[in-house]
Amino acid sequence: MFEYLDPDASGASNLPPPQPAKSHPRPEKVRHMLYGSLAGIDRTIKILHAYGYADPNDWSDPLPTDQPNQWMVILTKILQRNRGSAVLARLGYKQQTPGCLIANRHSG
Repeated sequence: MFEYLDPDASGASNLPPPQPAKSHPRPEKVRHMLYGSLAGIDRTIKILHAYGYADPNDWSDPLPTDQPNQWMVILTKILQRNRGSAVLARLGYKQQTPGCLIANRHSG
């Protein structure tokens, strides 16, 4: 998923410099789209709910796609910028530096 990017040999980073902290950060809108079978989508929504990320009723009704046995659901979530790290930590990510996430677990 996310990989931490080390600075190159010159010490320059590939990431933009961190923004100065604001006293009242603006919320950020994030849209999630899941594609798959109804069973796969249902299982994924339940897993995200178990992690405390989203209520199952917050997702759209399943929409058929042009592929056989493939559906799509959409979730639009408003995140408070200073509160997202707790959810990401429960999902197995940690923040190395501001704006940079790395995975704590193996993909597979």
